[in-house]
Amino acid sequence: MRSLVDWARVAFAENLVSVVVHGSLAWGCWGPSSDIDILLVVEARVGLEEFHEMLVAGDARAPGNGFELSALSRAAARSGSHPIDYLYHFSRGRLARESPQRWDLRAVKRDPALAGHLKVAWTTGICAFGPPVRQVLRRVSDEEFLDSVRPDVLESCEEVLDLRTTQVPVPVYAVLNSPGAASQRRPAGCLLRSPLLQRPAARGRRRPPLPGRRTSGDSGLTTVLIVTTAA
Repeated sequence: MRSLVDWARVAFAENLVSVVVHGSLAWGCWGPSSDIDILLVVEARVGLEEFHEMLVAGDARAPGNGFELSALSRAAARSGSHPIDYLYHFSRGRLARESPQRWDLRAVKRDPALAGHLKVAWTTGICAFGPPVRQVLRRVSDEEFLDSVRPDVLESCEEVLDLRTTQVPVPVYAVLNSPGAASQRRPAGCLLRSPLLQRPAARGRRRPPLPGRRTSGDSGLTTVLIVTTAA
């Protein structure tokens, strides 16, 4: 983590405003398969190319699944409307899909998911560089937050509940992330509605037996119960 802050300070110099750690590392539940979630706030994109080169070269030495980083301007972080503009996004997944030499470092794009990141960072983020987090990031409303996370949560739940799949779904993502999303709301009470969850025919339908798997004594039903509380 210290290396990333050093790279940002060298590349952006006086343009660097803040480095904020959020997600599992800030929550204290980071594991070997986790990534390191970072929000980088800058005054201007000057220095972005140099930072990009440093990050691409150094990410392989980062622990876990490496860095998941979004860079945005101070103006966007403090007062940007949803979906929020960003200058740069880095992840190992993107590295695997696209050569870093082909990334467009001049474009300004919008990411609906950024509202979710800002909400989590504003609530539990850790400042690794710069002023306190709440002086840099704006407060995201519950409505913006739910709009941001709804597609991701529903997709993960539908993968679990889709009875047409030929593989046994792994509900870890849905079970762990849905309560985390709901817990960001005040007060408690989050409802994410999906057409799949409303189909009566899907309820009680027996999952086709899987090749090579015994189903004796197995009802073939998958039940996912998610209970959330919010302080």
